[in-house]
Amino acid sequence: MNFTYTLLLKLYPSAHRRVFEAEMLEVMQRAERERSVFAEWAGLLPGAALAWLKRAPEELEGTTAEQRVQMHIRAMEYAIAHHQFAKARHHSDEERKARRELRQLSDNN
Repeated sequence: MNFTYTLLLKLYPSAHRRVFEAEMLEVMQRAERERSVFAEWAGLLPGAALAWLKRAPEELEGTTAEQRVQMHIRAMEYAIAHHQFAKARHHSDEERKARRELRQLSDNN
């Protein structure tokens, strides 16, 4: 694994790394085997900037249930797109919990 790539992943927000770092490293390893690393390098810095702009709600103080729903939907979509079905199931379950919380809040108001 390219040490520099691993180091540059630290540019991403910590919540983003918790969700996506394993997949990003896996994609880079595959790209190294296929000798097609240019696309991975080219997307690294813009991807980090975008991740900061769209930070996972769990990093924001006062995360709402709606924000958690959206975060888990995004993470689930990414996992499915990268054939990480166990992670997709986890995020599906967490999204369901957040939606249940939203319903309870709605019922109480």
